[in-house]
Amino acid sequence: METLKFSCVEDFCEYIVDTIHDIAKEDPLNDVTVIAKYDEMREIFAELIRYGYECMSIDTFHPVDFDGYNGEYVLMIYDNELWLSLARNKEGIYYDNCGASKVFILDNCSSKVIQTVDTDDAYEVNIEEDDDACCGCCDCCEAHNQAAEILKDEDGNICGVIITKHTDNGHSSYSYYNSNGLSDDELIEKLEFDF
Repeated sequence: METLKFSCVEDFCEYIVDTIHDIAKEDPLNDVTVIAKYDEMREIFAELIRYGYECMSIDTFHPVDFDGYNGEYVLMIYDNELWLSLARNKEGIYYDNCGASKVFILDNCSSKVIQTVDTDDAYEVNIEEDDDACCGCCDCCEAHNQAAEILKDEDGNICGVIITKHTDNGHSSYSYYNSNGLSDDELIEKLEFDF
């Protein structure tokens, strides 16, 4: 499997967007899948929302300390829509749902997830963010110290977010809930909240 190297999540997402445009020219039904752990997936998901992709479905998605799930997540990008789900169940059994025109697997994922990939066009992704030398394309120094949990109502609609920030001075949390739900723009606004 070929390894692709990026200096930051933003560069990787730009590559994803370019890849989607290229493969859609060949066949509009082509899709891209990204497999990553929570911290990286949170940043990738937020960045793709900024690019204008629409959130269609989010299965369970929260930090490890919330429910103990420390496995991978699968993000399918199809027809300008984002579909996010768990890569495995609570017993550790991986789902066979990683087929796509192109699959990108972050290098900190378990090698077991590779067995679920049903394409010859899969790549390992290495993102080498240097905390001492910010890439200059984002607020990455601050972003590494935050965690976000997306809240859903009983119908599965996104209705809120909890953001926790860790600093040398302690922990801070920001939470927002709207019983009427959140649009993609409102979700981006809440995920970018700076406190």
